[in-house]
Amino acid sequence: MGALGEAPIFNFPDSACISDQSEGRVLSLLKTFREFVSKLEQAGGGGVPWGGLNYLDKKALACASEVCSSARWFPKYGCGVIVLPMPGGLRLLEVGLDEFKFATHGGPKGVEFFSSPSGWSVLPVGEIAEDSADNLWEEVEERLREAASVPRDKRHAANAESHQKTPSFILSLLQNAIKTVNNLGEDRAILSKEERREDDKKPRGGFTDVGRHTGGEPRHTSWPLVLATVEAAVT
Repeated sequence: MGALGEAPIFNFPDSACISDQSEGRVLSLLKTFREFVSKLEQAGGGGVPWGGLNYLDKKALACASEVCSSARWFPKYGCGVIVLPMPGGLRLLEVGLDEFKFATHGGPKGVEFFSSPSGWSVLPVGEIAEDSADNLWEEVEERLREAASVPRDKRHAANAESHQKTPSFILSLLQNAIKTVNNLGEDRAILSKEERREDDKKPRGGFTDVGRHTGGEPRHTSWPLVLATVEAAVT
């Protein structure tokens, strides 16, 4: 359990309130989960329960571990993307943190206020050919860089270049990227940004913006996101 020291989960009284959105923390926590599942698989045999888990429970956790290992993570946007194989291609599902609620934390700095998600939602993203996956993630990274470069005074929902730190923003970005790659393929490299974006759809909203606001701390998403994705993969 050494990775837990590097990737905090709980707001213990002797530590400051957690506010972590790094992909490195997500991967560290995921590594700990995968090691735990590996130990479960080695313990017991057949239908013998271990820690209240039977054989089928352990198989479900093992499958969830594999699903999470191929997921794409967007902790700064409060979501992750599960990538599932299907005949002739890949199916993408987004897991978005939802239902943030107010809470308090007593620590070395006194009483701190924060909010944490009490639920999550799974949203269908779309499908893509397996041999187009690299092109898709290149398109996604390009779009994220463009969004991050938009001046703050233009980052409004009504603006064509809006940039919100929400699962719905990533959902829209992914769906637009899939459309671009599926329709244009390698030709997307020779077209202008305007030509590739002319039919883009805007985010629908409906999720909490997990970014930093008016100097405040961003919401803690690393562990909630790993937990939500594991739960989604199991169910």
